[in-house]
Amino acid sequence: MTNARLTLPEPEIDLYQDGFDGVCQLDRASEGKKLSNLVEAISEPMVIAVDAPWGAGKSVFLKCWVGAHAKENNGTAKTVYFDAFKNDFMDDPLIGLTGTISERIETTGATKRHWENVKKAAFKLARPALKIGLALATAGATEVAGVVGDAGLNAGSDELEKASEAFWKKEDGRRAAMQSFREALEELAAENKLVIVVDELDRCRPDYALNLLEVIKHFFDVPNVHFVLGVNLKELANSVRARYGVGVQADRYLQKFVTLSMPLVPRRGRYTSNRTQMRHFQNVSEGIGLFGDWKYNWLEEYLQYVDHHARLSLRDVEKIATLAMVTPEPSLDSPASPHFYIGLLVLQVLSPSAVESARQGKLTGDEFFRVFELERRSTDTRDQRYEHHVIWRLTTSQDLDSLPNYLDQAVVSFFPDRNPREILRSVIAETLDVFQL
Repeated sequence: MTNARLTLPEPEIDLYQDGFDGVCQLDRASEGKKLSNLVEAISEPMVIAVDAPWGAGKSVFLKCWVGAHAKENNGTAKTVYFDAFKNDFMDDPLIGLTGTISERIETTGATKRHWENVKKAAFKLARPALKIGLALATAGATEVAGVVGDAGLNAGSDELEKASEAFWKKEDGRRAAMQSFREALEELAAENKLVIVVDELDRCRPDYALNLLEVIKHFFDVPNVHFVLGVNLKELANSVRARYGVGVQADRYLQKFVTLSMPLVPRRGRYTSNRTQMRHFQNVSEGIGLFGDWKYNWLEEYLQYVDHHARLSLRDVEKIATLAMVTPEPSLDSPASPHFYIGLLVLQVLSPSAVESARQGKLTGDEFFRVFELERRSTDTRDQRYEHHVIWRLTTSQDLDSLPNYLDQAVVSFFPDRNPREILRSVIAETLDVFQL
């Protein structure tokens, strides 16, 4: 493995130029086509959540889609890609969004005039809101210190009344600016539909993420403007709870902002396969030099047994492949050693607590079979699934002296001289305890 790597580099995607062809290796072009058909058909403003767990490939999908919409799917809407996580250092999401859209808008003719109106209104709206109460409490620590703070503390009621009147006039100006923003945006979108992709929303600071949703709802809710959010809705719900408390109904709160969701990873039944994950495992293995090695062949088989409840993600697949590259192979001469080695690589990523139990000689069948769907054993001893099942059932059995007949007969074959738990602990010491990710 002279050309081996630890990780597969992120695909280089030229935004708006590349599509799915030749870039995305997960056959997601069909999902992209469905998304394009939807945004082209509907003029009513929509917020579509492309929902998937972390590590499921949302960013690659969305970066490919903003180019594929026109190049491969014959879309006419102008797509805009906005990385929310890279912009969450800013306090006002409106500025980041407006700046990113500016880079994609034509600056000639009527389009230029409409967009200039949008930017002017956004500039007025982005100014910090004035808070009389805070200014008074902090004795001038805010923007209105000179206007309200000093007046409120040192002057009479006439001065305070004038300052208050000035504040509300300014707030009326902000409302007018908001209306101007929406009107200018509506005129712009009437000429060319806009689809704004907001990626990495669930990685942002909770306040920024929720402020961004508020901006989308209140400022961009005009015909022919759609938003596509790359998000893990479960994690975004945690942001809602972080802001409003654990007792809030986070899912219902998010329904105010999200029109519909598009699961990027389809729901799987108990006996369906990890087809997408297996394809990704092959791509990653080829990229880092694992493909063709015996570990690749065994891992491919074990990954197919991962239960749907374990939620094997694409990032999990990458971690498992990397772990296989850095973890030494066991030297123990036991038929069970390769089983233990490969099974532990998967468990270390999907269930580290199970590995810790194994390290202490306490791994249970519940812990192991919660990750691997190997309970349905074959009665054919030549079947590889039968061997996997038997070895791990023996290893996790509490009492080797009271085993079902089919297991009792297998003890001599797989563990003639030693207790399986002792072998498992020895394999951990030789392999996983050497290097850790």
